[in-house]
Amino acid sequence: MNSYHKYTSPASIDAIRSGYTKALADIDRNTRRLTPEGLRLEKGRAYIEARDRMNALRDRFRADVNSTRSRLERQLYGANSTDPASIVAMRDAQDRAAKLTNDANAKAAWETAQWSGDTGLQKAIAAQASRRGWSETMAAHTTEHPTTKELFHQLRTLPETEGVGETALFTLGKPQGFGQGDDNYIRSEVNQADQ
Repeated sequence: MNSYHKYTSPASIDAIRSGYTKALADIDRNTRRLTPEGLRLEKGRAYIEARDRMNALRDRFRADVNSTRSRLERQLYGANSTDPASIVAMRDAQDRAAKLTNDANAKAAWETAQWSGDTGLQKAIAAQASRRGWSETMAAHTTEHPTTKELFHQLRTLPETEGVGETALFTLGKPQGFGQGDDNYIRSEVNQADQ
């Protein structure tokens, strides 16, 4: 399954697109009763209605992905307690991990944390290793903590939000007659005509 489709419904996206295509076809069938400007504005209105529905779907997609990302990051990197001392210790561990500059240093620091039983520092170093792609440190961490392997995989395979993939997923062709205008321009043109 495409990782994007885990967080949104392809059927819902297709329904919006097909409804929009049908609306444009219906408008084109009424060319005799509308002026060219009327046709342009009706197509703009159909676009804005479909775009609003697609934006709502995209917003739900973003919220779901971001919620999952936050949950996974808390499980993988967060403090195991809400005790203020634990939180301060975790912040200190994160500061120390942020100063690591390569995989070899990170693995050595991770091993030292393991020997001393400092799971907070282990988590903080694993977080840095995950973000920076340090495979030796990640291998050591997931070997010692096998339950984290699947969580790291889930985190790594989350779809991007506000990127090219998301744009392609929620794209909707603009109607002719609006030039290079963006959604706000089309909305403005339609709203002006409605006044």
